[in-house]
Amino acid sequence: MTENFLDEQVWKELKIGHLKLKWPLIIHNVDSTENCLGKITHCCWLKIYYQHQFLRMHLFLTDLGQDHFILGYPFLFTFYPEVDWRAAKLKGGTVRLEMTGFQCAQNRVERCQAVVQSCVGTLKEGKEIWVRKLTTAQQWAH
Repeated sequence: MTENFLDEQVWKELKIGHLKLKWPLIIHNVDSTENCLGKITHCCWLKIYYQHQFLRMHLFLTDLGQDHFILGYPFLFTFYPEVDWRAAKLKGGTVRLEMTGFQCAQNRVERCQAVVQSCVGTLKEGKEIWVRKLTTAQQWAH
């Protein structure tokens, strides 16, 4: 069974979020050797565009050597591309990957952190602050 994979170094350069898997996955390279990063523990979500269609898909993070990403069965099943197997190329055009809102979420977190810091100052490591969202009626009352 093949999946979609993203090289961990490429993931670091993109500075996008990732999710921890419930259970680590043991991965082997095409030559049957175990991957140098060991078990896969994280994945990320990207939008995959191909032939005027797109879909959010998860990609497992691992060491892919010189490859940036590998699109496996989930991509093939979803987009059903025409493939020139001898040239190892898709006939229908290029594939484009795009981040899925992680930058928006990161910006929101940074704005919240700035508001909290302006209200309470810089917290020492290990200290916590709890913030609750006020309803519209509570906001007007204060």
